[in-house]
Amino acid sequence: MSKSVTIPILNHEYKVVVCWGDLKHLKKTLTDHHYNPDHVTKTFLEEQTDKRRGVTFREHRCYPTIWIDANLQASEAIGTLAHEAVHAVDFIFEAIDENMYHSEIFAHSVGAIVRNTVESMQLTPKEEN
Repeated sequence: MSKSVTIPILNHEYKVVVCWGDLKHLKKTLTDHHYNPDHVTKTFLEEQTDKRRGVTFREHRCYPTIWIDANLQASEAIGTLAHEAVHAVDFIFEAIDENMYHSEIFAHSVGAIVRNTVESMQLTPKEEN
């Protein structure tokens, strides 16, 4: 399954894109969100995602984009999403020259990414082997 969701942060001007699925879907998502086509090559994406559960991509004037490996168990996907959400919100705060990293605003922004993505992906923790 491949899917993407766009989540507003702070207001509708700042957003985070979360996608899960294969590299073809990741490439389409990054291209659709105006990432430099020279950076969105198959080789680059393979290098960035190899042996990783998730990655946050960032490029000037583009929304931070989180990729989550669609083959993860739900609990591992949620944990990876939370980790990558911190990076994505960090990128937004850096872009707006905000330094309140230990604030409720930062924490609620991370929570919004996780909550909206889990709802969109319909992830529910299940028994793992």
